[in-house]
Amino acid sequence: MTNLSAVSTSSPVTAVTTTRNASTPGAVSNATSAPSYTFVTLGGSNAAASAQLYSMSGAAPSTDKFLSWQSKSNDAVSTMMAGNFSASSLGARFKGLGAALLNRFDSDGGNFSQSVVTLPAGTPKGSALESTLRTQTNAQTDNKISLTIVTSSGAQVDLTLANQEDGLSVQVQVSKGKLTDAERGALQKLSDGFQSAIDGIAANPPRLKLDGLTQFDTSLLASVDLHASVQVGSAIQTIDFHADSKQRTVSAAGPAGTLKVSVDLSNLAMVEARLDTGETLLALNEIFVGHRSHQSAIYELRHGPNSERQSSSGLIVSSGTGATGWARSIMTATHHEVKIEPCRPEAIYFVREAWPSRTTSTRLAVGRVSPKVPVEVTSRMEGGGVVFADGIEQDFLRLDWGTPAASRSTNAPNLVD
Repeated sequence: MTNLSAVSTSSPVTAVTTTRNASTPGAVSNATSAPSYTFVTLGGSNAAASAQLYSMSGAAPSTDKFLSWQSKSNDAVSTMMAGNFSASSLGARFKGLGAALLNRFDSDGGNFSQSVVTLPAGTPKGSALESTLRTQTNAQTDNKISLTIVTSSGAQVDLTLANQEDGLSVQVQVSKGKLTDAERGALQKLSDGFQSAIDGIAANPPRLKLDGLTQFDTSLLASVDLHASVQVGSAIQTIDFHADSKQRTVSAAGPAGTLKVSVDLSNLAMVEARLDTGETLLALNEIFVGHRSHQSAIYELRHGPNSERQSSSGLIVSSGTGATGWARSIMTATHHEVKIEPCRPEAIYFVREAWPSRTTSTRLAVGRVSPKVPVEVTSRMEGGGVVFADGIEQDFLRLDWGTPAASRSTNAPNLVD
């Protein structure tokens, strides 16, 4: 999971205080007179160069401006916003915020809202100028990323990040029902995928990094929708993404042109991995079984009537859709050319770098997998055994000693045996 600590050991916070400052959301000033000031340094190795001077009202004399927060809080999201706000690029402003918002569901299933705006020194709290800037930031249509998730129970979660030069805001809204503990856990598991999507969209030029948003449990989450509108030079780039158990759609429009892709999963063969504990993973492209380090994995492999003990860099079970990716590179390296159609209910397993010895063999290096003929792997590793799908190594199942994992093809993304 993404680390929510606002300040790490490499990013120290230093404060030399004559009176308490009001530049961060949790700060409170009790003084009645000012000319006392507070130096505050957030992060960086050159503390003297990055220090800022704030008056008791929160004003920075060097710029005659101060930061005004919607609410005073020292929570992880607000602290991260305080650290990001001095950045000028959209990517740096949104750094870590998407993951932090979804990670809130680990302990809180309710609504959340925070914003920070820059105001001229002396602007009173609650002034028309503050209200206008805060409203403009929240209503911003450009440089805004939204994620909507509908759970299987019908609850809807809306997350929004919005940025403008003088303001930054985030919001979490839960409606149409209460989240179950399992649904909150499923939401939290999307944190890295959401942040990866944000980082790609906020890059210059924007990039599509949406794979992580497809990795969700369809028994807990019904759909995931992302909308983004970001400024690229003088133009606007928009991106819309939708995923559910039956389809994936992506559309984009911007300076480089337009793109629209739709994939009907109901007719695509996928790969399922199931442990004897009942835990499952579903992959559009491939399942990996092996050691988390991708080094030597020891296991018993069974395919149909044949079995053997193997030592290898793990194996993948690829669908027809995944046959042009990782599987293709293995076919090229091993000279095992296997044809497989995306819509046929079959998959291919490939053993990576099998090592022959007195106790291990390499005869079962490649084979076809179907719904009725899986490939079964029983771990002989003391630790580090994992199963993950579509390259998302952070979302894995543990493969402990003696644990069998069966991988087979399926045409139904939400199939339960």
